[in-house]
Amino acid sequence: MASGFAIDEQDPVSLATALAGRAALGDDPNTAFYNPAGMTRIRAAAGAASAMYIRPSARFHDRGSTLGGAPLTGGGGGDAGKGAVVPAVYLVLPLDERWRLGFAANAPFGLGSEYDGDWVGRYHTIKADLVTINLNPSVAFRVSPTLSIGAGASFQYLDVELINAVDLGSLLGAPQGIDGRATLSGTSWGTGYNFGVLYEPSPRLRIGLTYRSRVLHTIDGKADFVVPPAAAALTAAGLFLNTGAHAKVDLPETASLSGHFELNDRWAVLGDMTYTRWSRIRALDVSFDNPLQPPLTENLEWRDTLRVSVGAIHRLSDRWKALGGIAIDPSPVSAQYQRPRLLVGDRVLVGTGLSYSIGAGVEIAAAYMHSFSESVRMNLPQPTASGNLVGDVDLSADLFSLRGLVRF
Repeated sequence: MASGFAIDEQDPVSLATALAGRAALGDDPNTAFYNPAGMTRIRAAAGAASAMYIRPSARFHDRGSTLGGAPLTGGGGGDAGKGAVVPAVYLVLPLDERWRLGFAANAPFGLGSEYDGDWVGRYHTIKADLVTINLNPSVAFRVSPTLSIGAGASFQYLDVELINAVDLGSLLGAPQGIDGRATLSGTSWGTGYNFGVLYEPSPRLRIGLTYRSRVLHTIDGKADFVVPPAAAALTAAGLFLNTGAHAKVDLPETASLSGHFELNDRWAVLGDMTYTRWSRIRALDVSFDNPLQPPLTENLEWRDTLRVSVGAIHRLSDRWKALGGIAIDPSPVSAQYQRPRLLVGDRVLVGTGLSYSIGAGVEIAAAYMHSFSESVRMNLPQPTASGNLVGDVDLSADLFSLRGLVRF
């Protein structure tokens, strides 16, 4: 239940500051992902590894769902939020006074939801899993004492699985009388790029601008169907047979403008505006190798968003830092296009964390963020017969992150 299904919080610093200043910090190896130009601020080789646990919550409350003129059977589905551990690794290597090489491996997109198999919305979704792995080598160059530039390439792997019940009974004149099951799964590799600029007009002020391109995935996979004996007439007609399946997923580009300003030796304030072109997500279209199986089309019509965040870093001592931040993150999904597979409401993100320098170039950090989200209303037409899935969903999420950093 991240912003859309983006996972922007990639380490404790970004989590604690609610992503404020992420393109302007340039203090940690994570800048290899957030803004490669910031690598010129890192004087010695450095590496960091982090793990974040995301625990979303999504509880559906039925408000009179129907199908085929009758109340839709089933329960609320339980808590559909599916927890996940998201790892990340970052490396920065100085070549000389001006050049830096970097590498980032993380998961910038993902989603997970799972409902009870007999819930009222089973014909739309039971389970959804989307995992990405992004490999991002990069290079940076200091043009002048105040200006640095950087760029990188993304090699991105995607793995997706979608499971839902199929109302075979409606096709045979008995709505909700015979349920089958469909599982769509597939993988893809896609490529993209990113670049950034870091401007340091004074020792206390840094301004970062970064852009990450879209990544187009062409997914080749399979569709597996479970059809009970009572619906054998459908398989005899050539429908709902296991077959190859194909789809395209266009993961959106982002652009960020960030600032970092040191008020004094103890305090720094951060800001960020991030634009995400979610309008790339127009529909889910799936075609099948079986010519008798009709293609699947699900309109989504997502819209672009602008997230705004502010944060602060307080140096408690030579070893300890405290961090905090807040962000306002609007939903890319309008009310008429909310889907139970991925529910997204307007969010307020509040983060906090601590960083500790052990010595000998070793640092550890921990952070926590809570996502406050509005309740989402849903009134969704049924896929096989007249009726609607009607209800509202309470959404929230807790995120925890740990990181170790070593400067060589």
